[in-house]
Amino acid sequence: MKPLLLLAFISLQNILFAQNTQSLFTRFNAKFKQANYAEAGATLDSLLAIEPKNNYWLFTNMELEAKKGNMSKANEWLYKLIKNGYCDIQELQTDDNLAELRNTPEFKSQMAELTAYLTKFKLNENEQLFTVDIPPLMECYTIMLYLGNPKHTLVNWMQHHSYFKKVDEYFGSYKNHGSVMELAKKYPSEETNFINNLRAHHNLKTFYVYDSIDISIVKRFPVELDFELAKLIQGFARETKFMQFYKSNAEFYDAMKTILHTNYSFGSKVIPFFNSNFDMKINRFNVYFSPIYGGWQHGPTARVGNYTECFYFGGIMYTNTKDFYYPDVNLLFTLLTEFDHTTVNDITSKYKTELKKLNNKLSSLNKDNGGGYNNIEATLNEYITWAFALQYFYENTPGEYAELEKSIVHSMEKNRLFVKFGDFMSFYKGSYILNRKKYPLLKDFYPEIISWVNRL
Repeated sequence: MKPLLLLAFISLQNILFAQNTQSLFTRFNAKFKQANYAEAGATLDSLLAIEPKNNYWLFTNMELEAKKGNMSKANEWLYKLIKNGYCDIQELQTDDNLAELRNTPEFKSQMAELTAYLTKFKLNENEQLFTVDIPPLMECYTIMLYLGNPKHTLVNWMQHHSYFKKVDEYFGSYKNHGSVMELAKKYPSEETNFINNLRAHHNLKTFYVYDSIDISIVKRFPVELDFELAKLIQGFARETKFMQFYKSNAEFYDAMKTILHTNYSFGSKVIPFFNSNFDMKINRFNVYFSPIYGGWQHGPTARVGNYTECFYFGGIMYTNTKDFYYPDVNLLFTLLTEFDHTTVNDITSKYKTELKKLNNKLSSLNKDNGGGYNNIEATLNEYITWAFALQYFYENTPGEYAELEKSIVHSMEKNRLFVKFGDFMSFYKGSYILNRKKYPLLKDFYPEIISWVNRL
């Protein structure tokens, strides 16, 4: 087969692989919501046959068995999940579908072991720091996505920065490398295949923990590990002498990191702002980014006991940027909306009972409730995190506030279809921001938020 025909054939195979995964996932969701657990389980078996070490499917199998009342089976899936690198204690302790499972001795025992493992990664609990980095293995991963598909939805392919030219020059001969093609098969970037793109995006949080490209030792507090994927990326990095490329661009990386450190006053303004609104202390505000990454971002939380780290994973360079991107209010706003999920979600989770009674209000708040915000709790978290981020600018940069609020309200209501955000922001500003003597912390204001939703 001719090279171009071979590439076209491989591309078609990749798309069919992704479409099959997406269709199975869509079918599973429908059956799970219908409480048709037999067919949901059969669909999950098919997904695991395609990707036997995908933590999404392992976690979902655990949820499914817990919902069926098979606690022994659910704990077996939990064991497999942890052995496969899953470390998110926060999710395991708050997921509604695991409520009964959490009462079992086996679950408690496994949580105790996981807690003991994670405790080793705690840093100084009395410190609060802002860290910025471009982890080498994570950058190698994003470059491989780009090589496999230069217009991948996760890559900022409209960007014309010279860094892309350097990537092309150094790695151009590796576009058909076996590891690149294997990654392209798993994550071919079709817009309709949301679950594949989401997994590809969430993989970012599996790479920051290592020192350089050596995956033999975990150096930082992990959220999730993916040993199989890490081996694939490490193998490519070693074969291509990736660290040679990485070190040759160190000045560029350092310049971008320095800008974030110096332009945002995290130590003097942002961290005190969080402390003045929440009683939870965040020990590390971490930004891990790739220069070639696009507009997707996510912000998981790593917690053990009272020690907490929050994260931003994504890109920071916009289309047609300057030599390198000088952060403005929009990027800081984005960082805040990821970091504050750690504190906001923690409070909201304490109101699960009240919020379940308000699920009939979901359509009043969210006109696009078929996506990731298809319940009242997730939707309300998004309202509050964005309002809290706006609060920072209202209090610290009043000259920039009016235009930013106008832009954010438009984005929330017209683009994301959170149609009551403008009303909520007016309520939040007038009742909370301007009334802090009555509500010293945001948690004190939550009953008023619940009442506001109830009045819709």
